[in-house]
Amino acid sequence: MIRIQVGFKEAQRDTAAILYAKAFECKLLQVMGDRKALERISKRGMDRWSCIAAYDSDGRLVGIAGYQNSDTHSILDAFHK
Repeated sequence: MIRIQVGFKEAQRDTAAILYAKAFECKLLQVMGDRKALERISKRGMDRWSCIAAYDSDGRLVGIAGYQNSDTHSILDAFHK
């Protein structure tokens, strides 16, 4: 069973950055150079409340979907502050 909630736990920031990097590596690796750099930047800049998070039945973060609304820029909103 998958549980969906707004945001992810701070303790899961590393996992969220890995998931984000996997999702966008085709687009961003050309600019970033390597996946580890993309993961580091994603980890540092993620706004954990600007996404929907999916958790498996064991409580592991298995997916994220970033969103943008009138109050935030995006899942990487921290770069804008």
